[in-house]
Amino acid sequence: MRAFPFICQALALVLLTSPALRAGEEQEKSESLGEVEEIIITAKPLHKEGVSIQQLPRLTIERQGAVTVSGILQNQPAIHASTGRRGERIFTLRGFDQRQIVTLVDGVPTYIPYDGQVDLGMLPAELVDHVTIVKGPGSILFGPSGLGGAVNVVTRRADDCPFLQASLEGGGPRGMDLRATHAQKLDRLGLLINAGYHQRDFASLSSSHSPTSNQPAGVRINSDRQMFHLLTRLDWEINGDHELGATLSYLDGERGVPPSTRKRVPEYWRFNDWQNFRISLRHRGRIGQLVVDEVAYYQTFDNLLDGYDDSSYTSQDSLKAFHDWYHDRIAGGRVSGVYRTDFAWGGVLARLWTNLQVDRHDKVADHVDTGEDYTRTVLTAAPEIEVELLDLTFNASLQAIQEFATGLPAGSGTGLELDPLLSVACEPHPDWSLRATVARRSRIPTLRERFTRAFGYLEPNPDLGPEHAWHFGLEGAYSPNQVLSLQAGVYDAEVQGLIDMVPIGSGMQQYTNHESARLAGLELELSVKPANWLRLDASYVYTLAVRPDQEPPDDRLQYRPAHKGLLAISWMPNRDWDATLVCRLVGPQKFLNPDNAAWGELGTYLVADARIAWQVTRMLRLWVRGTNLLDSNHQTTYGYPEPGREVWVGASMTYHQDTGGYSR
Repeated sequence: MRAFPFICQALALVLLTSPALRAGEEQEKSESLGEVEEIIITAKPLHKEGVSIQQLPRLTIERQGAVTVSGILQNQPAIHASTGRRGERIFTLRGFDQRQIVTLVDGVPTYIPYDGQVDLGMLPAELVDHVTIVKGPGSILFGPSGLGGAVNVVTRRADDCPFLQASLEGGGPRGMDLRATHAQKLDRLGLLINAGYHQRDFASLSSSHSPTSNQPAGVRINSDRQMFHLLTRLDWEINGDHELGATLSYLDGERGVPPSTRKRVPEYWRFNDWQNFRISLRHRGRIGQLVVDEVAYYQTFDNLLDGYDDSSYTSQDSLKAFHDWYHDRIAGGRVSGVYRTDFAWGGVLARLWTNLQVDRHDKVADHVDTGEDYTRTVLTAAPEIEVELLDLTFNASLQAIQEFATGLPAGSGTGLELDPLLSVACEPHPDWSLRATVARRSRIPTLRERFTRAFGYLEPNPDLGPEHAWHFGLEGAYSPNQVLSLQAGVYDAEVQGLIDMVPIGSGMQQYTNHESARLAGLELELSVKPANWLRLDASYVYTLAVRPDQEPPDDRLQYRPAHKGLLAISWMPNRDWDATLVCRLVGPQKFLNPDNAAWGELGTYLVADARIAWQVTRMLRLWVRGTNLLDSNHQTTYGYPEPGREVWVGASMTYHQDTGGYSR
């Protein structure tokens, strides 16, 4: 609560900046791929992309009741979200873990350089305009280390008319969300300010949870959290051909790390400070047929992780206690150019994308600099050519990655990596779209994988090499009318040099490169809209995640469910009411018990979330949402159960100038 005065000032700024408000008319279709924040190489036609590229608009995000970016992603068929041992919400995509996925906000890499991932449970969905998910080799233009794909979160921007909104939500076990947004567009200048505060004293477990010595029934130990966020975005349309923009965001919070319910020696940890600051400047312009896009960015992560003696979280006197500050920095810039020429028989598109990025990590333990100060520079260049010939589209791309070991120990670093992409798409019939893709991807090891050390347990490996994957994909879409849409895809990724922790003798372990792994699968998605007031979306994903160089059961990759099914029902009887039900069925997962190194299995579980909203007046909107309505007793990582049933009630006041307040 030390930031409470600042919170109040920020919320007051949002609420008082303008006397008028407009929530804007949301569209359920994807945003244009030509946005400044998104440049995706993909064979056309863009309106039938298949299952490898998905875009989630804000209206869908709101109706499903997601409150964090992790909550948005967990309702996607190819993504499995889980809670790690540090309480972080992380995910896998088509079996690839989060370190193997490029995660971006407005096209800016957003991950902690040391670890290669970020807790998406700390990023509020309130900031999001839409999310683009690129699976497998769908794009090379999001930067290095995208071994299995990319996730780009695009923040909100000012609408054509001014609006002001304030909302309050309460529920769960003693939780509260307070949010406010102001957007104003004056001629060619657009301004958006969003601020919010979240607090929850604890999470409750399912009523079916069986108590253990580490965790009694009822309240989850050390599960409190609070977070303040602020986003300011400015867009200036200089003229019809050029636009400038600036974005500044700040996150500040703290949270407990619930201990394992099963571990013999539980860990009592807390993030007593978790801060993220991001600023980006961008320009987009057109010179004849050439479109240029430049972005400069700087981002910081400052996290304080404390380890305590016991479950009282008050003393730090034992050998297992610690007080560690992690300071991580990302600075870089991106430049791209797109040139297109059209002919009678089709057209040719040429693009060049370049990105230079500097990552830095510094650790301070118990107020003493540990000497863990690493800096590296990564240069990425990606030329592409796309040719449209009647009903066929051919795409050829090459991504070059060069890591410069500046600030790294001698012998560290990765040489030049060249990753090609070839794709062909066709539309044999107006209702059909097909695409085949083959591509190679590389991932540079994280600083943690190379240099982390735990005395008596973990040995660093500065010579750790990159991972490589060859992807093969075939997908199609069938959409005969506005009622029915069917998409299907099969994929196979052969990974070489897979990075994993292995024993090296004398009780020590080390991150090393395995020989190979295989991640293959099938995706099916069906959307039916029999009436304007009803929509049903169903999907199923099968994932094979194995290591061919091992014999069963050691050939399985941990925490990759082989089966996942989703069902979403949206009901909108009129403009005043809407309701959404989302059900997730997740199959069993293999895992290695950390205490005895024996294989175990997490069982199948079903989770149902729902939200119903009512537009009471032109300005007032009320809603109720529930998570885990079945009170399912399940865990996504062994020893870390997910919260039980929670119910939240919310209200928002909205006023916009052109309609006198109606927000839909």
